[in-house]
Amino acid sequence: GTKLAFVSDMSGTTDIYLVDLLQNKGNKSLPKLTQPILGTKNNSSPCYSPCGAKLAYLSKASGVRQLFIYDFKANTSSQITFDKQNKEAPSFSPCGQYLLYNTSSTEHNIFIIGLESKVPIQLTNIGESQYALFLD
Repeated sequence: GTKLAFVSDMSGTTDIYLVDLLQNKGNKSLPKLTQPILGTKNNSSPCYSPCGAKLAYLSKASGVRQLFIYDFKANTSSQITFDKQNKEAPSFSPCGQYLLYNTSSTEHNIFIIGLESKVPIQLTNIGESQYALFLD
């Protein structure tokens, strides 16, 4: 909980910025923003892993919003989904080894994917004309 990730288009394209909360603690000036080197454009929906070592986010690849992982320690970014459906709302599992996300193309379904295997597993089967309500 020492860094805040947020999305802004202040550079002309949607990107993810970080603010070090400890560095700015008690500082009355504007916080210093850093932009992780993601290697992609039109980035959105940042989500920290439980240990804070990785950041899941969405980015367009060949015109489709795909799921990427940024590794802070290795300073690398890698794409982990490759199909033709737009992705939304990435969320890490408590152990940090899996990501849940939903698709938002013609069908809206929930998937889970392992960071190592990169094999998505469909958890729901909601057709084009069906709607679902998920309550916490």
